[in-house]
Amino acid sequence: MEYVYLAEEAPRGKHTRTRGRRRRENPVSRAAKVAFAGVAAAAVAGSISYGAVSMVGHDTAGSDSAQIDLAAPARTSDERASRSGGNCGRTGTGQARVERYLSTQAARFGQITMDAKQDAADCAVIKKFQAAVALPTATGIADETTAEVADRLYKSTPASCGAETDKTTVCVDLSHQTLWVMRDGSVIFAPVVVRTGGPGLATPTGEYEITEKKVETVSSEYGTKLPYWQRFFEDFGLHATDTSLYTDPDDGSHGCVNLLAGDAKTVYGLTDVGTEVRVFGHRAGT
Repeated sequence: MEYVYLAEEAPRGKHTRTRGRRRRENPVSRAAKVAFAGVAAAAVAGSISYGAVSMVGHDTAGSDSAQIDLAAPARTSDERASRSGGNCGRTGTGQARVERYLSTQAARFGQITMDAKQDAADCAVIKKFQAAVALPTATGIADETTAEVADRLYKSTPASCGAETDKTTVCVDLSHQTLWVMRDGSVIFAPVVVRTGGPGLATPTGEYEITEKKVETVSSEYGTKLPYWQRFFEDFGLHATDTSLYTDPDDGSHGCVNLLAGDAKTVYGLTDVGTEVRVFGHRAGT
């Protein structure tokens, strides 16, 4: 069965600053980071699952940019994922932690054995996960970076959002740098990794509503693209990024919530102007 949400495409326009300090990324410095890191990733389409929740979809040929596919893969704009070599049979330092999370995500990534030991089947599952979250390399080995991401997703619990049971809510967990969507008390979009405001530019906590949605818009200050823009407070919003979320663990956005492109597209299709956004927790160092 195909789960497709249709959203009216807002007219293109300039991203208008409202109040507060400017929080957009400097394109020159951001581009330099990307060029140095050489980071790109390709995600794997499939089901979105969280516990018993599972939603499956597929791309529809010829659809326009306003037709949203719930199972759209989370990808950066450059899909040439770095695949370093090595012995995939080697047990990584984060094996047990990665297995703990992936054991809850079998519908999306496949079955994994919880024995803290690597085998060929585990390697394939871990590699699929690494690609889906756009890690710099997808070796299939559970290194510390992979384990850290798995920990963040595993510890992102629906109850922590405090979402009401009669509406759609976008949950932004600053502590774990994750986002998910709930509707009527159930998770309809499982936790994904995000990047929020860094030191001195923290994303504000609170309960907000989406006030503006644009499939495509441009920063009026830097001229950078802000795909799937969703403003929720002053100059803060959700939008896609084509830069790595992992280049510098201490690096943050200028206040916005950055998502992988496919994730931003999916979330855009699940919301409307007026949809609640709850931002909670605390990002270390901010």
